[in-house]
Amino acid sequence: MQKRLQRVEKIEWLGALIGLLFACLYLATLLPGLHEFGDITKAQFLGRFLGMTHPTGYPLYILLTAPIARLPWGDLAWRINAFSAFCGAISVYFLFRSSRRLGLSTSSSALASLLFGISQTPWSQFVIAEVYGLNAALFSIVIYLLLGWTTENRLKSFVGACFVYSLAFGNHLTMVTLLPSFVVALFVGDYRRVFRPLPLMAILLSILLGASQYAYLFWASSSDSLYLEYRVRNFDQLIEFVSGERYRSLMFAFGWQDVITQRLPLFARQFWNDLGPILLLVPLGLLQLFQSNSPGRGKSFWVLFIASLGHLLWLTEYNIPDISVYAIPLLWLLCLFLAGAFELLIQRGPVLHGITIASVCVAAYFLIPGNYPHHKKAARFEKSLARQLKRIDHDAALISALHYSHRMGYVYRLYADGLQEERNLHLAYRASPKKVAEYFRGKETLVDSHTHERLPLGLRLYVDSRGARKKWGSALRLSPSRAGLREITLRKKKKK
Repeated sequence: MQKRLQRVEKIEWLGALIGLLFACLYLATLLPGLHEFGDITKAQFLGRFLGMTHPTGYPLYILLTAPIARLPWGDLAWRINAFSAFCGAISVYFLFRSSRRLGLSTSSSALASLLFGISQTPWSQFVIAEVYGLNAALFSIVIYLLLGWTTENRLKSFVGACFVYSLAFGNHLTMVTLLPSFVVALFVGDYRRVFRPLPLMAILLSILLGASQYAYLFWASSSDSLYLEYRVRNFDQLIEFVSGERYRSLMFAFGWQDVITQRLPLFARQFWNDLGPILLLVPLGLLQLFQSNSPGRGKSFWVLFIASLGHLLWLTEYNIPDISVYAIPLLWLLCLFLAGAFELLIQRGPVLHGITIASVCVAAYFLIPGNYPHHKKAARFEKSLARQLKRIDHDAALISALHYSHRMGYVYRLYADGLQEERNLHLAYRASPKKVAEYFRGKETLVDSHTHERLPLGLRLYVDSRGARKKWGSALRLSPSRAGLREITLRKKKKK
């Protein structure tokens, strides 16, 4: 018994070491600052403002990043990016632990974790501020706990899976694809134990706690946060907002012919880029789990298979341009199946064991350079933003329409970094030409888009290239472009 406990402790330490190594890898390749895509910059400052973003609101992500945003050291953007690195390391760790929970060897589990950790799609999201790192972590924890129920009949694991699953909806709704596998897990196990009063009450309480996080959306909507993209005022608006009503027309958008000829090849190419030729071993891993003599592993096969199938159906029917990042949970499951394939090969003897380890290491050697995340575009974006801030200097306002990514960058610098108070800089992107002209004539007609205070008189006003396309009329003049900005001034009347 003591030897078994020591062996378990060694395995746990090995899993923790693998997670730590990938945390270091992600931190070493972390995006150091802002991103050229506005949603990522927005994710960096939402926790600071406790505001509201686009549907589905992501209350769990905002609430978890809020205390990190208030830490007194380091750069805000870096800290929130690092939160994703931490979540990514958790998903790698639980891939290892889930593989071990299936009874697979340490070598197989470590090799599968390595491939997932260095694959392109997850790595790209584990180094930036986005909800997909947290989604991967929560997904991996839920699967690990479900496997505790199917392999070891642990009731606490099933109840814990329900709790984490309920919370996970507050981060990303793709977790709904796990619902069929929950039903399968319930009935392949001793489901009568679940329907006893105490565990049933614990599960219902977990669901209530998961639902309670949406109260944040009402609270934020009625607050004076500096960033309120939406407001939720009643229950009907909450349902529309949380269910992503604006995206419903994009769901189930493809017929079966399009799924076969377009969507499935799309994800096959993506997973090939992520894992290389080793992807071809996935069917072997499925066969290994399906034909296992272990009853627990056989039950787990159906839970994992249904989870994979549900997520694949979701992916193939959702018509959005950034669908690739939604596939991270499915890639996690594919790597778990690869662990089964490695196990089958390793069991054939020491020669094949060595060949398997060497093959994965060689594949990793060739995959890493292509999968390595680069932040050159983000660096150029930050330099461009810095030049524009230097151009407007102080006592100024950016007005009219701004490109989304630049607008998020300005919100970050002015309001999260404090330049608005420090240098008296403002955003007023709802300003009309008429109000601008009146402002120059001494009327306080312009309003800060985030503090909602009237702008003091005497500020210099600028527009970027998008705002310059507007017809500003004969009363206003735009200076030549410098650093991508043009200053607006009032035309002097010609003397008769």
